[in-house]
Amino acid sequence: MKTPADHYSQAWNKLLELAIFGQKSEALGLAKLLGHLMNDKILALQLQAELYLLFNDIKKSKELYQKIAEFCAQNSYKAKYDAVADHIKLL
Repeated sequence: MKTPADHYSQAWNKLLELAIFGQKSEALGLAKLLGHLMNDKILALQLQAELYLLFNDIKKSKELYQKIAEFCAQNSYKAKYDAVADHIKLL
């Protein structure tokens, strides 16, 4: 019998497969679903931002990284804010 952890692992594997085969909308949809299961808003947004970057949508990736930076600034995550700000500059 499969546990919830098994299904979660299968979802990550499916996300990888979708990304490898260039299925942008499906990969982003699954990433959003996985993001709802995470207890870390920053990680959930970063996953989406990285997928947009993978699919060469720099504008959308920057927008999501900006959301991450704003969230970090509002919640006093200075080190994370600095790292995200540096990453945005590289895009």
